Amino acid sequence: MAKRRELVVALISSGELDSELHYGPFSRNWWFTSSIKKDNNLEMMYPIRIGMKTQVELNGKNFIMRILKGNNISKNQPGYTSQCDSDSSEIEDNPTNAITSIYRQVFKTKTKISGSIVMGFDKESIIAELLDDIEFHPYIISIENKLKERCLFVQKFIKNNSIIEIWNGDVKILDFKSDSPENVWRKVGILEKFRGTQLFGLEHAYTQSIIQRLFIPKCQPSQWGDEVIMNSLYEYHLKKRTIANVNWLQLFKEWESCGNIIEINTALTRLYPKKYKFTDREIQAWSSMLKAAGCTNITPFNNSISMCKFWTRSSESEVDKKNLNDLYNSGFLNPYPTKIQNHIESFWESFKECLAINKKGPNGIRRILSIIAHKFSYEELQNKLGVSSNTINMARKYAILNGPGGQQIDKPKIIRNPPLSEEIENQFQIFFSDKSNVTMSSYKVDPKTNRPILYLLDQKEVLWKRFSENYPNGMKRTTFMARIEDGPYRYREDLGELCSICAEYGYEIFDDLIKIIKLHIENNLVQNKLLQDVEQIRRHIKKEYVRELSIKNNGQIEHDECIDHCLLFAFGECIKTHTIRCNRCSKFYLFFDELESIIKEKQLLENKKEKLLHYLAHQARKTYLNAQVQANLLKLDKDGAILIVDYKMRILPKSARETKSEFFGKKGWTLHSILMYTKQENDEKLNIVAFDHWSTDTKQNAWFTASSLYAVFETMSNKPKWVILISDNGPHYHNSEMIIIMVHWKEWYDVEVRGWIFLEAGEAKTAIDSHHAQIAHAIKRYVRIGFEIKEGNDIENAIKDLCGTSIGELNPYREKLDKKIKSLVGISNLNEWKWPNEGPFAGYIQARPLPNIGNYINYSPAQIGKLSKSKIIKPNPTLSTPTNPQSTWIVPISNFDITSKRAKIDTLSNKILKESYEGNMNVEKNFT
Repeated sequence: MAKRRELVVALISSGELDSELHYGPFSRNWWFTSSIKKDNNLEMMYPIRIGMKTQVELNGKNFIMRILKGNNISKNQPGYTSQCDSDSSEIEDNPTNAITSIYRQVFKTKTKISGSIVMGFDKESIIAELLDDIEFHPYIISIENKLKERCLFVQKFIKNNSIIEIWNGDVKILDFKSDSPENVWRKVGILEKFRGTQLFGLEHAYTQSIIQRLFIPKCQPSQWGDEVIMNSLYEYHLKKRTIANVNWLQLFKEWESCGNIIEINTALTRLYPKKYKFTDREIQAWSSMLKAAGCTNITPFNNSISMCKFWTRSSESEVDKKNLNDLYNSGFLNPYPTKIQNHIESFWESFKECLAINKKGPNGIRRILSIIAHKFSYEELQNKLGVSSNTINMARKYAILNGPGGQQIDKPKIIRNPPLSEEIENQFQIFFSDKSNVTMSSYKVDPKTNRPILYLLDQKEVLWKRFSENYPNGMKRTTFMARIEDGPYRYREDLGELCSICAEYGYEIFDDLIKIIKLHIENNLVQNKLLQDVEQIRRHIKKEYVRELSIKNNGQIEHDECIDHCLLFAFGECIKTHTIRCNRCSKFYLFFDELESIIKEKQLLENKKEKLLHYLAHQARKTYLNAQVQANLLKLDKDGAILIVDYKMRILPKSARETKSEFFGKKGWTLHSILMYTKQENDEKLNIVAFDHWSTDTKQNAWFTASSLYAVFETMSNKPKWVILISDNGPHYHNSEMIIIMVHWKEWYDVEVRGWIFLEAGEAKTAIDSHHAQIAHAIKRYVRIGFEIKEGNDIENAIKDLCGTSIGELNPYREKLDKKIKSLVGISNLNEWKWPNEGPFAGYIQARPLPNIGNYINYSPAQIGKLSKSKIIKPNPTLSTPTNPQSTWIVPISNFDITSKRAKIDTLSNKILKESYEGNMNVEKNFT
């Protein structure tokens, strides 16, 4: 005979029991017997659970079996159904029909499959799972078989009654009730040769073993001398819940010799080692054992008064309990022995003392009393603390308003000023987005407004005068000052993330000049005068000079008669003559002339002067480049978009608690951000969407940048027709590979690239720095509230709620990037690039040093083709589904020219001086 094939059956769900079905009259349908466990005439039964699911593989296909309540025969019987892929069987009354029908349907054969095998009813591991949490494990006792009509006798014990119900199918025919199994079977009138206890199964050995196992041993005090009985009590009640070496029997021996009543805690203390701490479970075990030994708890008070417990071994326990109760109520029984501290009285004394020594008077008493005012009655508080009912009433009101013991909440300040109009709000936002007025922190965020910190570049009064000049009909002075006070604005605070030029030339040089003056000049009057000049020059170069430069809102610059204010001259493009230098700029040169006449170390002073001139040039270049961002935003129309791109510092795994080994050696994730500015027709506001891409690929280069841009434009449904890109001049952007990739954008994405402007690192990216600061703050908050940054998906969860932000995972495809691309000649000095698609230079790459400055250098298609021997392929990164922005990010448009009324006044006064004293101004002439 062929051996039956062994199937691998997996239990998916063990299901659940229904008390009406599994322990009621229909229980015969919901239990089965297994061949793996039999003992003579005793057959153990195992449950058929509702919702049970198993899985088995047959001929390479997975079949799932499921048990339901009800089938096509009866709603009180189990139903079986089988499923394979999208096919499923009908609800059958046995598992064999269910699995066979679906098996034949799938494989078109006539094979019959055993239902009990695919259900796992022959597997010991599955049967063990089915018996989990079973309060009563049924079994079958065989008494006699007769070939008559089949009826079901359901036998029950309910309280002190024995009940028999007779069922035929699903219909109950008769029921009988009596006080014992013998009597109830006499009423039935059949099977009289068997005893009622025998028919109820009470005489069976297995039943007897269960009853014996569940029997709770008990005895009376007169039996305490029988060690067998006492050991059975100890084994059942105490052995598993206390230490092994305790002489527990000594308690009962001493109790017999000292009277009927003992205090149990004191008695137990003598049995156990010194300083032994009892657990609640151990005390409960002793209480159970004392009750089983015939003792009674007669304590006249509860645990809230005292932990002392009195027990009696007398058979007349009610008499002892009444006597103790009378003694306690009369005050003769003290529930607090001298060895046990009265914590309740100590609490009331301490609270009363706290009220007496408080230094806040009635207000302090009211606040302290509010902690417990609602927990106790008026009478108890008056008796224990000696306070009046009025004080208690005030304390309860205080607790309702401020919380028990809480600090008093200040009354809200009513602000009666009407809300500001949208136009005035936009004016305020535009003014404080101007980098000539504020410097934005790229890593600090105001916790109140969740916006990046803005460092004010001037005193508040100076800023107000400048604001009122630009917006004479705008916000009033009081409102302006209040908004600065309440927002993310800081006047004096430690600065961070300065560029190297600003740090060395803008701060260290002035410190060196002050040291030189103090070291070489001993005359206090001359020294103080030169120190004041240093401070004035410092203020002028850092704050006032950038506001004296004139740049139009379209990014263009014009000739200025003051040589130090003429950006065309600074960039080598001015062909006109410069005949004057304003008073503030002249002060710089006069200061060094005076200093050189006093101090002989001319080489040292010349070096400091050259560095300050370098810093002055840095300020001019930075101001001009910052203006180009605003100029390009003003060029926006409904068909275009401005992209500002930047990499954030690597995001590292972060947790509220970290070991040293976890802190060091983190790899982290790259995060690349693209801010896309768009504008609707006839709208004076810009819409910003931030596309953030995180990646485990930490190699930041041109291919990663191109892949990130691909992720934006390849998935956009409504692409712009043209774009201008703005970024810093980092090597991941400003390189030949990136420049050549942009040639193919029109072909790949059908988007015209009108230009790419490369700025100095850290400059002109206010909005994207703000976005990165908000990301850092969001991650800190995410960790602070209990989460961790362990996976890239945690970054998405942390920042997905930022306004206008969409984030997803990006992994560049790098397998075919083997060949290097040659560098374009002079690329490091060229910061504006264009890729024309029309006109005589279509297909060329054009570049020049600065936007709007100088002539373009043209790279022909032939020159471009020589840079790479292989074909430039389109990026094809792996992308996840990005999140959708939860809210919009909208900013107003500023269209003011970068100029200063002060600069115009200086220019005008210099013209007047020139005309009046032309013969005496040789120092101020002939600057070309």
